[in-house]
Amino acid sequence: MTLQSTDVTALVELWAGIKNYVPAKDQGSCAAQFIANIDEAGFVDFSVSGSDMYGVCGVFDKALRDYIHDNGLDESEDQEDWDE
Repeated sequence: MTLQSTDVTALVELWAGIKNYVPAKDQGSCAAQFIANIDEAGFVDFSVSGSDMYGVCGVFDKALRDYIHDNGLDESEDQEDWDE
């Protein structure tokens, strides 16, 4: 079950609430695990709607960029391959 764009935004807002209860030094790893969990559950197709998740929290944005890059979901890299 992939969520709609508005539901994806709700997941990011959920993170924004959760991070207030996580010590600052642990927020990066917690965000990374949160993103991995929503991906494993199939809630978000990061190759399509990952961009809808940016802009709420810098820690989350960095974890999301790293996750997308590390898992080969970076659309810009795919486009570069097609241009060659």
